[in-house]
Amino acid sequence: MKTLVTAAEASRLDATVSSGWRIAPALLMEKASLGIWNLLEPLLPGLDCPEGAPLVALAGAGNNGGDALAVLRHARFTGRKALAAVLVEGRESELCALQRQSLELMGVELLRWPADRPRILGHLSKASVLVDGIAGTGLKGALREGAADLVAAANASGRPILAVDLPSGLSDDFEEGFPIVKATWTASVEPRKACLYYPAAREAAGVILAVEYVFPPDSGELRQAFLLEAPDLVGLLPRVSPAAHKGSRGRLGLFAGSLGMTGAASLAAAGARAAAVGLVNLFVDGDLYPGLAAGRGPESLLSAIVRRLPQGGTPLDLASCDALLAGPGWGRAADREALLSSLFASGLPLVVDADGLRLAARLFSRGERPLGPAILTPHPGEFEALSGLPAGKALANPAAILPKVAADLRCVIVLKSHVTWLAAPDGRLALWDGLEPSLATAGSGDVLAGLAAGFLASMARAPLAAADAQRGDLAWRAALAAVMTHGLAGRSASRKRGWYGAEAIAEEAGHMLR
Repeated sequence: MKTLVTAAEASRLDATVSSGWRIAPALLMEKASLGIWNLLEPLLPGLDCPEGAPLVALAGAGNNGGDALAVLRHARFTGRKALAAVLVEGRESELCALQRQSLELMGVELLRWPADRPRILGHLSKASVLVDGIAGTGLKGALREGAADLVAAANASGRPILAVDLPSGLSDDFEEGFPIVKATWTASVEPRKACLYYPAAREAAGVILAVEYVFPPDSGELRQAFLLEAPDLVGLLPRVSPAAHKGSRGRLGLFAGSLGMTGAASLAAAGARAAAVGLVNLFVDGDLYPGLAAGRGPESLLSAIVRRLPQGGTPLDLASCDALLAGPGWGRAADREALLSSLFASGLPLVVDADGLRLAARLFSRGERPLGPAILTPHPGEFEALSGLPAGKALANPAAILPKVAADLRCVIVLKSHVTWLAAPDGRLALWDGLEPSLATAGSGDVLAGLAAGFLASMARAPLAAADAQRGDLAWRAALAAVMTHGLAGRSASRKRGWYGAEAIAEEAGHMLR
């Protein structure tokens, strides 16, 4: 897992290294700007631009602007002469002024925004690359009018943009609708800023390139969130003994499916089996029971033990279940709310998805909470129903919103999007930088819920599971494993098959995990 930080923490890290380690800020800027140039230079030959097209820096008055100007200086030192700097009027920082003066003495063309607007627009339209240093980690709120106008002009130019550290306009308190640079690449100084991965802003960052070794790796214990990476999955997977039998691999109670929606139950069951669960108990309504019990249904349900939901107040028998999943294709019939309440009260590890989330929102509003480890897997609309907060706010700034909701509901929350954010009740945050459009297919969420529930059930049977559950780690570990498995399986299916149906996700996950 890669540590991510807030922009405010990054500023404190800069100050700590400068003062505590006696490393001059100018030296840090030199290391950062040289690292950015070393990433940018190999990209230039492959760009579609006229010969002699200028490299143009867009520089605010702060240190981010200084970084962008220093990139031009490094370019000049390699022999490039088609260079121009656009300076946003404002009170310059000492380092920004130093970089400007250096370029001035080299004869680099310096233009002022908005005073030189016509000439600047001409440069923007024919630039090889725009190096965006208009605003950085010190930004509070939205960009001011002058900077926002330059951002709009840069975005309208149609030229590639490399953002320095952050696309200008992005910050810890980013909100939907704020003006922001639409970067082709972002050269991010490590440790990266968590706001780069806010779902509402993620596309604006483009391809994120790491600028390494500007700060020593042990220069601070800063943990805002963690970026999940493929190698992290192995350490989370449940340990399955070579002598395992179907009971020891975990037993799932699946509350899913309704008339016309058995496909969702089938996909959830397939996801659970991919996560190594050995036995699926499918609890269904009386109208579905005869056909499914007779083996007339989707293939992945043929090996499930089909159980009729009890009637007339008869209590549920969950003795054969290590974990539960409620919601995929379940519908919202009158009896569902009371049934979900009984699952909350069972104390068994629980995943709630799809229709179950809308029902859970009613239980939460009455003060009910799951008594055991629980995972909620909402898409943005379902998150809005659970939290009462606009979905756009959660997508624009999940780091500020998700931990509070997870703590209130006492559940791990998996906010599904092209970047999936996870929050634990104790404040931990993690994210998976998905960006895999092939996963946006009907039933994909059912497979994810099945994976999470399957991991819950199989982990509950693994050694030390009781200790994990006591610490709250069981739900957290299962959610992390499910999100990574789902994302990696989607990428694998896309490479092999192109576009695909959700059943392929479960199939790829099973192959990969085994």
